[in-house]
Amino acid sequence: MRATSPLRSRCRALASAVGCLLLLAACDEAPDLVTADRVVLITVDTLRADHLGSYGGPPDATPHLDALAARGVRFEVAVAPTPLTMPSHATLMTGLDPPRHGVRDNATFRLGDSFATLAEQFRDAGLTTAAFVGSAVLDRQYGLAQGFEVYGDRMPVGVETVFAERSAELVVDEAIAWLGDAPERFFLWVHVYDPHHPYTPPPPFDVEYRLDPYQGEIAATDVQLGRLIAALDTRFAEGNLLLLTSDHGEALGAHGEGSHSYTIFEGTQRIPLLVAGAGVAVGATAGRMARLSDVGPTVLAAAGLAPLAETDGVDLGPWLRDPQRAPGEQPFAYLETLAGRFQHGWSPVLGLRGARYKLLRTPHAELYDLQVDPAESYDRADSHPELVGEMNRELAARLERGLPVRPNLEPGREEREALES
Repeated sequence: MRATSPLRSRCRALASAVGCLLLLAACDEAPDLVTADRVVLITVDTLRADHLGSYGGPPDATPHLDALAARGVRFEVAVAPTPLTMPSHATLMTGLDPPRHGVRDNATFRLGDSFATLAEQFRDAGLTTAAFVGSAVLDRQYGLAQGFEVYGDRMPVGVETVFAERSAELVVDEAIAWLGDAPERFFLWVHVYDPHHPYTPPPPFDVEYRLDPYQGEIAATDVQLGRLIAALDTRFAEGNLLLLTSDHGEALGAHGEGSHSYTIFEGTQRIPLLVAGAGVAVGATAGRMARLSDVGPTVLAAAGLAPLAETDGVDLGPWLRDPQRAPGEQPFAYLETLAGRFQHGWSPVLGLRGARYKLLRTPHAELYDLQVDPAESYDRADSHPELVGEMNRELAARLERGLPVRPNLEPGREEREALES
C-alpha cells in the first residue's frame, strides 16, 4: 500500500472540511431552493390596496384576502403601470412595460404574437396552462390567450355594462371545476372584474355596504376568492405558489376623477400584491417597492423555469424568502395613460415612481414627495430641478426603447360604443 504524504493528508482533511462547510451552506440555503409545482395568479380588477384590511382598509370586509396576506408576504407598495385593464395585464403576462409590449389602451390594441408570455413559458416547460377571465376587455382577440391551453372568456349574453362581464361567482365556479381535474403541475390565471364601475354588489352586500358600494363589491369578491383558495388548498396541500394583485385601483373622486383611466395618481396606481406558498416567508411585509413587471420574473423563478428573454422587471424572490432584506437600489416604476389622447385628443400623461418621489409629465413636469405628501397635493418640481432632470432623462430613455404608439386593432361596433360612452 502506498504511503500517504503529510501534505496529501492535510489536503484531504481540508477538502473534507470545505465539503462539510458547503453541505452546511447548502442546508442553510435549502429554503431558497423550494420550487412551486403550481402557480396560481389572481387579478382583481380595479382593486385599490387601501380597501383590503391588510392594507389598512375596513377590518371585516376582506377576511379571506387578509388571511392570504397573513400566510405569506405582503408588499407594502406595489405599483401598476397604467390605469387600464388590457395594458396592465399585458405587462403582467410579458414582464414588459407598455412602451415595450405596445399595448397602450383597451379595445384598439392587441398584444402581438411575437411577444413571449408567462403562459407560453409554463406550457413549453411542460406545465398545463389555463385562464378564466371576468370581462370582455380581456377577450382572446386582444392577444392574452397565447400560451393558454384553456382560456375561459365566454361572457353572458345581454349584460348591459361598458364591457360585457360575468360575476366573480361564475368565474370562480369555472376555475374550481377545472381544478377538480387539474394535473399536478400547472399555471392558472383567474381574473375577476366585480369591483369595476358600476358598483352593484350582490345581496347581502348591497344592503350592508349601501353607503360604499365599491367596498361592497370588494367584500363580495373576497367571499368568492375564499372559495377558490379553499378549493386549491383542498386539492393540493403543498407545492402551490399563490399571488393576488390588481391591474389598477380607483380614483374615487381624488384629483377630480371619479373612476379611472385619465390620471396616474396613487389612487389608481397603488395596488395590492400578496404572495403565499412554496418557499415564501409567513406573515411578513416586504419593504421593497414591487411593480407588475416584476411578477413574471418572480413566478418563473419560483417554479424553477427559465426567465423571459426580455423583461423590464426583476425577480422578487429574495424578498419573498427574506422580507426584511434591505430594498437595495430600487428601479423606477414606469407609469402612463394614453386614454385621454385616444378618446379626447389630450396630451399623454407619463410618469416614473420611485420609492419616495414621483414624476408626472402632463406635458409639463410635476414632482410629488410621497413620503410627506401621500395625497399628491403639492408640486415640488421647482424646488428639485436636478431630480426632475434626472427622472425626465430616465423617462425619455424608457420611451426611446419603446415601440411606436400605433393602434393595431379596429374595434367592433359594440367596443367602439363602449369607448365612446
